[in-house]
Amino acid sequence: MIAGFYRISPAGSLPGSSYNWTFTTPAPLVPGTYSFVVRAADDLGLTTANTDQGRLTINVQVPGDNFPDTAIAPAGTQPNAAALHLDLAGTATDDFGVAAVRVSVRDNESGRYVQPNGTLSAAFALLDTVLAAPNATSTGWSLSLNLPSTGDYSVTAFAFDTSNQQDPSTTGATSRYPVYPGDLPPTVTDALLAPTEGSVFTDARIFVSGRFEDDQQMAQGQVAIRNSAGQYMSSTGTFTSTTESYRTAFLNSPGSPGSNFSYTTPAIPAGSYTVLVRGVDQHGFVTPTPSVRNVTVAPPASNPPVAHFTVSCNQNVCSFDGRSSTDENAPTLTYAWTFGTNQGSGSGPVPTKTYTAPAAYTVTLTVKDEYGLTGTTSQTLTITEPAGNVAPTPVINPPSCAALVCNISGVGSADSNVGDTFTYLWNFGDGTPNATTSSMSHTFPAAGTYTVTLTTTDGWGKAASTTRQITV
Repeated sequence: MIAGFYRISPAGSLPGSSYNWTFTTPAPLVPGTYSFVVRAADDLGLTTANTDQGRLTINVQVPGDNFPDTAIAPAGTQPNAAALHLDLAGTATDDFGVAAVRVSVRDNESGRYVQPNGTLSAAFALLDTVLAAPNATSTGWSLSLNLPSTGDYSVTAFAFDTSNQQDPSTTGATSRYPVYPGDLPPTVTDALLAPTEGSVFTDARIFVSGRFEDDQQMAQGQVAIRNSAGQYMSSTGTFTSTTESYRTAFLNSPGSPGSNFSYTTPAIPAGSYTVLVRGVDQHGFVTPTPSVRNVTVAPPASNPPVAHFTVSCNQNVCSFDGRSSTDENAPTLTYAWTFGTNQGSGSGPVPTKTYTAPAAYTVTLTVKDEYGLTGTTSQTLTITEPAGNVAPTPVINPPSCAALVCNISGVGSADSNVGDTFTYLWNFGDGTPNATTSSMSHTFPAAGTYTVTLTTTDGWGKAASTTRQITV
């Protein structure tokens, strides 16, 4: 990374403008990987938020010399280490020769790195490995490392070639080593596990309870429900994926060596299910083989709910009330609304919708009961332009121009009617096609003075225009 910050000053300083900018490094870059972060600051000292900063990584390469490539074996997450020691190994290749392989070893619990002197520190550090064939185009590498403490260690290997180019990719070159000698994974006390094999649940919900034991600390209990098609239950009680998926159970004493647990599923369809139970300790070690129970869900016969709603509109603002829908257990109903074509959706029994264009809208309510049965009803609303509606006010900000290219913005245009939306239509006065975005970069065909017109139109068809003379 290039150290420090460099200031880029765009031409002009007009308020509300947008700018193009360029940056050239103050000196040629040596081969390597560079990270650039771009942020803006205004005359009050306010800067771009971290989430909106521009970020770019560039690999600078010696012409005709490819980057090296590194691999670690084994890759991925490894079993719990039996001692505070790692024997790391892998391979590296390069078209001219591998000069070195170095590894970073980070304790994920503390965020610190193993240093060359064997201690842990917040400073990033690379440890030298031993090459089987230094400067060869293909070589093995190894590192025997004593660790300063227990921890959850991530290892990343980087090869360097004879031009000091670093492998820019970590694909295949990372591994994770939980190092907690003597720590055993938790177990499930099968004698206390409920449900028993073959249990039948008549209320559409499966109740699971029991006890976990661990040699140190229980952190989490997990329960998976799998249907006869091999699909796993989601947190909402649906079955769509065959990818193994566990739900979190309630522990009555997390952090202790033993804990009771319980879990109740949402209402699920009738059928045969497999219940899988496992525990997780404070180091992330999981019960190797989950405990299994096969059960049946056989809820009583149920009639589908009947959907019904009323609507009250104050001009274009409408309130809906679906609480008059009926079911054997009405408090369990869920509500799903569609407010008309391209008007979005809603949930809950009493939503409100503000319409922004005239039309006849078909509003549909679907209610679903605890067994997944549904009922649907629809009504048609006719929405007209509300009294007092006015056109949105267009604004053309002072442009920022360089030669024939101008950054033009209508940001700041507004509609005084609450909830209204509006569109932009730009005419650049130069015979080129119109634009419909709020701002853009426009290239004029020749030097001169042009009358640029911005028209803003709301959903009711009310429009207003403004113009600005732009000289390029």
